Amino acid sequence: SYIMSNLGGKLFFFSVSAVGVGLGSWQVQRYYWKVQTIEDSNQSYSAIPIELSYNNNKTQQELYNNCNQLKQKPIKLYGNYIEGNDILLGIRSAPLTANRKAAQGMVVNPQGYYVYTPFRIKVNDNDQGPIVFVNRGWVALKQKQWNTEKQNIEITAIVTEGEKGSYFSPTHDMSTNKLLWLDPPALIEKSKLNNEIKEELKSSPIIVDLVEEVNNNNNNNNYEDYSMITELLNTLKI
Repeated sequence: SYIMSNLGGKLFFFSVSAVGVGLGSWQVQRYYWKVQTIEDSNQSYSAIPIELSYNNNKTQQELYNNCNQLKQKPIKLYGNYIEGNDILLGIRSAPLTANRKAAQGMVVNPQGYYVYTPFRIKVNDNDQGPIVFVNRGWVALKQKQWNTEKQNIEITAIVTEGEKGSYFSPTHDMSTNKLLWLDPPALIEKSKLNNEIKEELKSSPIIVDLVEEVNNNNNNNNYEDYSMITELLNTLKI
């Protein structure tokens, strides 16, 4: 009947409107999270990196507790990237370079991914130390390979955290190694670490943004001006 049809139309309209409002609310929350992250991190880059004592970070929980007190602060760690565990966050626009122009050598407004790799720190020359996920930088969509020198690395990085999801956050495709947003549980699940390690990481996830990476061969990585903070500045046009 006309009444039922009219009622159905109104219900459809209101349901679509509710979804739109919900998505808009999530974007607003994400915006303010980015603004706060930028403000905190701008202060962090001028600070002297804290070299975490391996003697006090022998377990995942110990390192997590220490890093939890050092959010948005630079730290130094020494260890190895875990091969075959790169996870891609995106699609995201290329970050700005130091002169605030689009990444050099690319087309206008190139698109790509941020590469996250689990990094196992050494504890007194023991390779079986705790694990952090490192945002190593941005790569273009067409780029299929990047620096694979992953052993005996010293990194300087900013301690950060994942984005806070909501009911309207997009759903990841768990069959791939790609994330739509920085979701710590999904980041851990998408890694190829064994289930025992994954369970431990779920209660103590550590995420950092790379500032500097040095290895024994003194090779530079081939990621563009890489930190998540740069991508945030680019997104917000600040």
